[in-house]
Amino acid sequence: MRAASLLTALALAAPAAAQEASRADAAWDVFLKTCPAALSDPETFAKSLPVPGPVGEKVFFQTDDGRSASIDTLIEGQPVSVSIVAVGTREERTCTLSLNDMTGSAPDMRTALLHEVFLRRTAALPDLDIVGGPMNKDIPVGAPMNTIFPSDDHHEYWIAGLLPGTDALAMVVLGDGFLTLYLDRTLRREDGS
Repeated sequence: MRAASLLTALALAAPAAAQEASRADAAWDVFLKTCPAALSDPETFAKSLPVPGPVGEKVFFQTDDGRSASIDTLIEGQPVSVSIVAVGTREERTCTLSLNDMTGSAPDMRTALLHEVFLRRTAALPDLDIVGGPMNKDIPVGAPMNTIFPSDDHHEYWIAGLLPGTDALAMVVLGDGFLTLYLDRTLRREDGS
């Protein structure tokens, strides 16, 4: 009887564990599909987006001088931000996807689970150079920034090789209640305009 109860408990727990990992995995899916494409060919990427966006957002933004443009939208329910800035002889392209649990109670946003998903997803990608790890931080919080919030579950990783054949760098920041996936690529411009 105890073996049957244990098997039943395991069978019920497996879908719960899969469900918990689904938000982080969904973020990685969108990040890996969206950000390399957006930074490699921003024009084609921009043309693929519906306007207005899924919740009526404007999607495209640009400064008056035309040298800084951004895309802010939801892709498959994930908040994605892409920026392209022309400065001097370089063009900086960035793509960010961030998840936050402001309540601090979502089981799928716990550090251990987010870290497990990070390890699994990066292990599945070839030829990555990854540096970083846990980083204890004292983070100032509050309106006047006069309170220190010690964060002992903060992890930061830098990854080269996510966009093969380029000098692009990815950054992953995770901790209890947050996951940020970031890809940055710098291109040299001949004219400097």
